[in-house]
Amino acid sequence: MKDNTRRVVAFVAGRLISGSEAWSIYDCEASRTCRFSGTVSPEQILVYDPEARCRVSGYGEKDCYSLYHHGNRHHIELKIRGSSFEGYDYGSGAHFSGSVDGSSVVVFDGQDRRYYYFTI
Repeated sequence: MKDNTRRVVAFVAGRLISGSEAWSIYDCEASRTCRFSGTVSPEQILVYDPEARCRVSGYGEKDCYSLYHHGNRHHIELKIRGSSFEGYDYGSGAHFSGSVDGSSVVVFDGQDRRYYYFTI
């Protein structure tokens, strides 16, 4: 999964699960804060990533989200399961999963089989 896709997945999942109103996420791997703007709600996702200069948009129903990354031009499926999440990144052709505990977000990227850590 591309770095910018992973960050936005961590951000959206972190917002939806934690209920946080934050508009940034700290990427522990890159040691930096990434900012976003837009809307994150149980029904609609419309996030702008100024670093990638693109939107990620989609809709949700019953904790299942169909997202589209306009910069990378591919779909992302995201399912929320309590404090955990899982999904599929069509750009990399790989599954991902993760969990949220307070402000901590962990993403397991099935493409490179590694864990990535974020703080929202």
